[in-house]
Amino acid sequence: VVANVSGEVGQVVAAGTPVVTVVQSSEQEIQIYVPENHLDKIYPQQSAKINFWALENVSADGYIREIAPMADSVTRTYKVRVAVPQMPAAVKLGMTAKVHLQNGTDSSILLPATAIYQTGGNPQVWLVTNNKVHTHEVSIGGYEGNNVRISDGLQQGDIVVGGGVNKLAEDQNVRLEAGVSQ
Repeated sequence: VVANVSGEVGQVVAAGTPVVTVVQSSEQEIQIYVPENHLDKIYPQQSAKINFWALENVSADGYIREIAPMADSVTRTYKVRVAVPQMPAAVKLGMTAKVHLQNGTDSSILLPATAIYQTGGNPQVWLVTNNKVHTHEVSIGGYEGNNVRISDGLQQGDIVVGGGVNKLAEDQNVRLEAGVSQ
């Protein structure tokens, strides 16, 4: 299927200049980029659930077909191709998709980006224990909009300060909002 014609009749082009973009209309793929700190968590044939940004209630199942052997020189991420054998009819070429890789239980925690406190090279959060705050180092696994996915360093049930983190000091007393208990 011809997707784009960028040349004109009679135009003289140099060798290697794209004039026509052709796409194969068989099994379609979604291209994603994975940072190097998550490369060990993915593998070929790993199943994936795909949602489409512009299409509510439309999803598809896929699997990792290919993982690039080398990082992109600009983004330092690895190109991953996710095959989608049964692409929904409403999906058009070039649409944006969100890919959830299925690898058991997700132990990461989603926090607002305003909860991250960074004074040096390592990201931290302020944990509340006995109405006092303490910095705690965390590992960032990725970003989702205005949120940060914490891949390591927190446990379910930890109380984290979500805003105003630059105004806190170690062992400072804080008051919890109504409904939050320790």
